[in-house]
Amino acid sequence: MRQLLPSFMWIFGALTALASACGTSASPSSLSDARREPICDRDRPVEMGVWCHEVLDRRPGDWQHARLKATDGTAISVDFLTNLERTQDDYIRPTYTRSFVRDTWRASNVWINVQAPHLNGTQEVRAVFIRKSYPYSCLPMDCYVRELQLAHAGGGRYTGTLGASFVGTLNIVDDYRNSANPAENYRRETPYGFEELAIVVDGRWLEDPMSGEHDFKFRMDVIRSSHP
Repeated sequence: MRQLLPSFMWIFGALTALASACGTSASPSSLSDARREPICDRDRPVEMGVWCHEVLDRRPGDWQHARLKATDGTAISVDFLTNLERTQDDYIRPTYTRSFVRDTWRASNVWINVQAPHLNGTQEVRAVFIRKSYPYSCLPMDCYVRELQLAHAGGGRYTGTLGASFVGTLNIVDDYRNSANPAENYRRETPYGFEELAIVVDGRWLEDPMSGEHDFKFRMDVIRSSHP
């Protein structure tokens, strides 16, 4: 049982992360600074082990950007705010403790910006944003799809937002420690999400110069220096 516990905890964490990888909803309060007292299961005798869960930290990071360019020179930027949540799960026995610390980075407040000198406000500009949990799958359970009508913002730029309802997992770092058996200790980093974006200007689909296709494939990532 002792050997199976790290794998079980990792599988449970992976399933939890998958549920939010393709995009979920969250209230603004869930992204504010917060720390909660540990929640422990103390119904069982101490000698059988006590499980505790604690939210160590929740805080916003910085604005980050995924920059793309179409074959006609049109500049495309996907701008998003990163947020960090740090949790800890402990399994406490009289002679040892197993600790599982997880850092989860998420993206929210996603904006799509399209800019070119000829965009003067008379064009109709639409964006189709897709976020997949897996690169080749777009089933309803693991795929977020949103079509936006972008608005002219002046200076040759059109812009639109996915709104506060979108929160997608970017990256998860797991840190496992066993006080009785340090050989079990590990640190694992797992990226999540595969993004695609299509831009349509007056019925004309912009083309990705790398693939020659109409969908721009990219990854939303997080810069660690923006977090503690």
